[in-house]
Amino acid sequence: MLKNQIRKQAIKDRLSLSDSVYHELNKALLKQFKTLDFNGIKTLHVFLPITEKKEPDTFLLIGWLNKTHPEIKIIVPKADFETALMTHHEYLGEEDLKKNLYNILEPQKGNLHEGEIDMVIIPLLAFDNQGYRVGYGKGFYDRFLRNINAQKIGLSLHPAIEKIDDVNEHDIKLDFCITPTEIINFKLTGMPHEIVIKTEKQYEDNMIAVFELQEKEELTAEDLKQIELMLKAGEKYEAEHL
Repeated sequence: MLKNQIRKQAIKDRLSLSDSVYHELNKALLKQFKTLDFNGIKTLHVFLPITEKKEPDTFLLIGWLNKTHPEIKIIVPKADFETALMTHHEYLGEEDLKKNLYNILEPQKGNLHEGEIDMVIIPLLAFDNQGYRVGYGKGFYDRFLRNINAQKIGLSLHPAIEKIDDVNEHDIKLDFCITPTEIINFKLTGMPHEIVIKTEKQYEDNMIAVFELQEKEELTAEDLKQIELMLKAGEKYEAEHL
């Protein structure tokens, strides 16, 4: 499907959600978000939701981060619709936010942030199995993400679609996407087969790596996905060669 078609359908699907379903999906998103690895994350950029449009409620994520990881600085965007660029500001709390002409909450007094950003939580209307996303079509995030080196994490109330047919060179691919049921890691796979073992030595190294991962004190969603891929590759090698 093309972006315009996907965009129309995604907006329709989102607005059709009942308040109770919307609430439960956001709770499930938060549960998945909590399993991310925040080691080394000092600065996290997150969009502010337009709840009237049934966008994912990022205030739940912000509240959990403030309570559980108070050391992480939270940055929120402010959009300039004339230039289609964003500025980025320290989050001071909901009392510092005010809606602009487009009904988007924006920071008023938060200091401008021009330093490093380690993780970005990215809005989207839909995403595909290759890790590409459809937004509202203004290009704010593609311009922003092109110039930073950060983990790029989408947030979606719905599962992936098969493919966006009109991806172009300006589209920035996600590293991960959080849905209510899983975290999809687009860095691990071309999607989703892909660990191929060809030799006995590779097989042995693969099983050692599985054991070492399983010994970790806390396993993230990415760890579990990696273990699953490695075990499948090991089983395939065993069936063919042992």
